[in-house]
Amino acid sequence: GSTVVNFRDDKGEGALHILAGRRDQQWMSFMIGQKADVNLGNRAGDTPLLIAARIGFLEGVDLLLRHRAQVDRTNRLGETPLIVAVQ
Repeated sequence: GSTVVNFRDDKGEGALHILAGRRDQQWMSFMIGQKADVNLGNRAGDTPLLIAARIGFLEGVDLLLRHRAQVDRTNRLGETPLIVAVQ
């Protein structure tokens, strides 16, 4: 079944996308504990890990990696979190 914590807004962003963009590690950890999908993509295909890597949110990257976020999942532009981190 579906999980409320994976609800997406008009932009296709879930809670983890928003929290990663706000650099809010504490709430990210809470949402992951509530079964939020760490690999959920928004409309652009960006995952929370890609967003955290893009803004240099290292604590968020570490948290997401500890919960099996995929480093090689591509967005619609073909970018991966690993490529974005290197850039």
